Amino acid sequence: MIWGGAPGFSPARRALYRFIYRRVDHVIYFSRNQTNVYRDVLGIPKERLAYVPFGIDHQYFSPQEVAEDDYLLAVGRDRGRDWATLFDAVRDTDLVVKVACRPQELGSLTVPPNVEVIGMVHRPGYRALT
Repeated sequence: MIWGGAPGFSPARRALYRFIYRRVDHVIYFSRNQTNVYRDVLGIPKERLAYVPFGIDHQYFSPQEVAEDDYLLAVGRDRGRDWATLFDAVRDTDLVVKVACRPQELGSLTVPPNVEVIGMVHRPGYRALT
């Protein structure tokens, strides 16, 4: 998981990653915003990059007959999530927010009172939330 932090790597660390990635035949990644980092920061040629959009199990995640609840859901377990900005954006609003993430990813952030941190959820729980 290097794409978010690579632009801030030290010159030595960036050189190490560039060296390592020279040996890789193809890099498959799932978010288009990673393209520039792999190509420009790490020097991987365009022809060795393969963007594959996130897929979804449309049968499992089909609409369910459940009562709708009125909340904003934020889900993520990668270190690239900007929870501080989300919390700043919803603080002092009437929005009800549920956050599903690893609690340690929130660090020492102050969670607004309108935000419920529910931790990690398994697939059935995730489906129910969405």
